[in-house]
Amino acid sequence: MYLREKLDEKKLIEIKINELENNILYGYSESKDSIVKVLLSYIDDLQNINLILNKVNQQTELLIGKTKITTATAVEIRKAIKTKIDVITKLIEENDSKLDIIILIEQRDRLIDEYNSINNSIRMMDWSVKLD
Repeated sequence: MYLREKLDEKKLIEIKINELENNILYGYSESKDSIVKVLLSYIDDLQNINLILNKVNQQTELLIGKTKITTATAVEIRKAIKTKIDVITKLIEENDSKLDIIILIEQRDRLIDEYNSINNSIRMMDWSVKLD
């Protein structure tokens, strides 16, 4: 199994957990005890997947530009860049004429390029790492 497949499995489990939580909170099911048991089992599965992913991300390195970094570091950098892009986009959309929109757009475009570069490196690594 490749890392990408494990990430997809994680996403499916997260969806199932969310559905079960909603069923427990808002559903009219008589068998909430059995739903709780299944939910707790999925949470255990998610924990195991996260432990595997954390270990792999700490051990696997990738090249960003000319710099080698761990996947875990690359993921955190990607999150920070995405947050910056979101903030700048909101500032552009809510233009109150006090900000230089052209500079903000140029800054956002550079961040988007950087984000795409890091994201592509991470995605390629996801399909190249085989899990034991």
